[in-house]
Amino acid sequence: MPPKNSKIRTKRKEAAKSRWANQYRDEGISDSADSETEEIDIETLKTEYEDIKKQLKERENQEEELNKLKGQSVQHKQKIKNLEDSIRYQKSRHDHFKTRSEELESEFDWQLEQIEELEKSIEESERKTQQLKEKYEKIKSIEKVYKQFKKRHSTQPDTPKRCGPSLKPIAELSKRGKLKRIQTVIETLQKMYGDDFLDVLFSVTKKVFPELGGQLKLTITETILLFQKMSLTIVDARISNIIDSNRFRKIPVPEYECEVWIGILLDKGKEETKLALNILNKDGPINSVENITLIGCYTGPENYNWLSNCFKEVAEEIDNLNFVTASNGTMYPVRKFFIGDYKCMSCVFGLAGTKCKYPCIYCTEGFEGKYGLVEFEKVSDLRPDHPFTDEDFSKTNSSLFKSIPPSQYNLPFLHIFLRIGTDMVNQLKKAIWRYDGKFLTENVINTKISEYYDNKDLTKISTNLSQVDEEIEDNQHKQARMHSIISDLEKRTRKFGDLTAVGDVCNNPDGCLAHDLELVLPRRSTQDWIQCSGKGCQTCECLRQGRKKKQEVIQPRSLNKKLTRFEQLLKEDFRIFDNKIEQLLVKKSELETDLRAKIIDIDNRLGTETQKFHKQLQLIGIVERDFFQQFTGNHLRKIMENIAFIIQPLSPELQEMDEIKSSCYALQKMAAIQNLTASKFMNKNEIIQFSVLRLDLLNHMKEYFPNVSIGSLAHIFFRHSEELVGVFQNLQIMTEQSIESLHHIFELEKQRTTIKDNFLKISRVMRWQYEKNLLSDCHESTQITVPLTKKQKEKATRMLLIEENEEEIDQLLSQDEHSADVSMNTVEEIELPEIEAWKQGEEAQEED
Repeated sequence: MPPKNSKIRTKRKEAAKSRWANQYRDEGISDSADSETEEIDIETLKTEYEDIKKQLKERENQEEELNKLKGQSVQHKQKIKNLEDSIRYQKSRHDHFKTRSEELESEFDWQLEQIEELEKSIEESERKTQQLKEKYEKIKSIEKVYKQFKKRHSTQPDTPKRCGPSLKPIAELSKRGKLKRIQTVIETLQKMYGDDFLDVLFSVTKKVFPELGGQLKLTITETILLFQKMSLTIVDARISNIIDSNRFRKIPVPEYECEVWIGILLDKGKEETKLALNILNKDGPINSVENITLIGCYTGPENYNWLSNCFKEVAEEIDNLNFVTASNGTMYPVRKFFIGDYKCMSCVFGLAGTKCKYPCIYCTEGFEGKYGLVEFEKVSDLRPDHPFTDEDFSKTNSSLFKSIPPSQYNLPFLHIFLRIGTDMVNQLKKAIWRYDGKFLTENVINTKISEYYDNKDLTKISTNLSQVDEEIEDNQHKQARMHSIISDLEKRTRKFGDLTAVGDVCNNPDGCLAHDLELVLPRRSTQDWIQCSGKGCQTCECLRQGRKKKQEVIQPRSLNKKLTRFEQLLKEDFRIFDNKIEQLLVKKSELETDLRAKIIDIDNRLGTETQKFHKQLQLIGIVERDFFQQFTGNHLRKIMENIAFIIQPLSPELQEMDEIKSSCYALQKMAAIQNLTASKFMNKNEIIQFSVLRLDLLNHMKEYFPNVSIGSLAHIFFRHSEELVGVFQNLQIMTEQSIESLHHIFELEKQRTTIKDNFLKISRVMRWQYEKNLLSDCHESTQITVPLTKKQKEKATRMLLIEENEEEIDQLLSQDEHSADVSMNTVEEIELPEIEAWKQGEEAQEED
């Protein structure tokens, strides 16, 4: 039972309720009204709750937009900061260029003064020449009168004297006489043939010039010397040919539109170092092989000593090439550019090397080392264009081409992008390697990476390969030295004639014959040398007789034996070195085979993602192991253009890695730069766009690859490309691509020739290359690789005539039957016998 208190409470509550009900009833308010008000309050609360909910949602959206705006403001601040940095950099560059322009203006004024002085000196020389001509005419008239007077008063009949050049063989002439004879040949050939260089070289290869009053026979070395002496007339001939064919174009830069731009190219391919030139004013592809003319070649390395010794005369001729005159009489000033890889550029410029203290040919600053150390606001001091100072800022030698200033050394764009692109692809490959080894320990990953990139066997094989190359080069150098000694010895023995008779006089103006042959013979002892002491020649027994006459009388019995023995030893050693070179070449091919097999074995142990990467490369035609784990320029171009396709099959997790994204972004930027600066002149908008792309790429490399080595090629691209583009408004008009292509054509042409003499092979290939230049200058394209003989030209003419007649026959057959019958009768009566005659002549020539 519940307690009584609870009952009392319930009763009280019921009484209170009844009182409240009566009260509400008296006031006219019921319980139903109360319930309705409660329902109304609930609905209003619901609507208020929905409104509050909407307001909260709107506020959340506003907060999200606020956060986005904050992120965008941070990005804009960063962009503004970058733009401020670039503006400061551009301002500093502007100030630098302003000072530079002032210096150039002063230099231009100095050059104008020099030109005025030269004009005055020319006028003075012309005046003196006119005076000398007048004196010569007077002397000639006096001489004529004197001859008539002498003829009248002479008792003996006047014997006619021989006129014209000397009939003496060129081998018997002195050094000065040989040069004079060659100069006479050049002048005579120019009078005979003009600019038709093919006929000139054809006559040179025949080695017979009856127009000189006798037969002049030239050796192969003298032929190549003659070729080099006449090589720069190629420029005049080609310019005239281009103008006559309406293929001459002016430079689309207002300051240089009246100039002829010529590129001097230098590079080593296989064993030969080649010097060539191409012409920029030709309408068509500039970097084509058909636009490049080979003007010099030697077998040896590309260092300064070899270049200065072999190309000294050609370099002097190039330095003197300041104007060219076309066939229409127009004279064009010449601006020369040097084109080659960075090693050739530093050698030609005279630097101590690519790793010296100041290795840049454009400025006097050292390299930054890594991308993270690059300073945007730093302005490099440029090397002066004039004068050319030696032993200054690591410049130990004078420039080979003294007329080409540093600002006209073109950027090696092909090798620059090859270096930067290879660095980016290597970063990409290393990231994929690390991803493949994510379930392995760090030591195993480092071991696998070192096995692929720093393999000891690969290093050992490549080291042996480089040693074999150096040994081959050394042996070839010794062999060439022996060849020069033998040829010099043969020339001197021919010059002195028969040395067996006692009492012959040594007519050598430079000194004793044995003294000139004082050369250390490799692999031989001192007893086989030919030496000459200062006082008296002990070996050749030359004794000085007569202090007044100062003649050396040869007791030539022992000398003749020594010369014969010396020549025999040289020829024996020449054959020994030849056999040794062949053995080294076989060893080199075996090492290359071992290297390829080792690389293939390493490739077979790659991870899954790496194999996918290599398969994608193979789909676009890139197989690294075929090129000893290296890329070519064409490979990098394909990778830059197809980088999205290459990384497509990789796992999504790998594609989202920062290293992969940053490497791909850099390669895409490089592709954009390459497409923007294709072989063309750039307008102002394109130059500004290039500047932005270059700065963006440099910022990206500095942010994501701060520890990657910048190297010499990247330095000259990021530091000096904008300067060259601003002056000459191009970056890839003339690149090293053309001479790289020439190496392949040169080797193919050499293989096609059946001549054993290497010098004669080179001269023939140079002549064929020049013939292709002439054909390309006249026509849009040519496929001729060798010159046609007379019979081949006649056969080609007959075949063309036959084709023309066949076309006429087809036209006649298309008419109505009656006219066709008549026309066929006329063809049978008139044209077919001519065709039969042509065919019979063709068959007769084939039988011959």
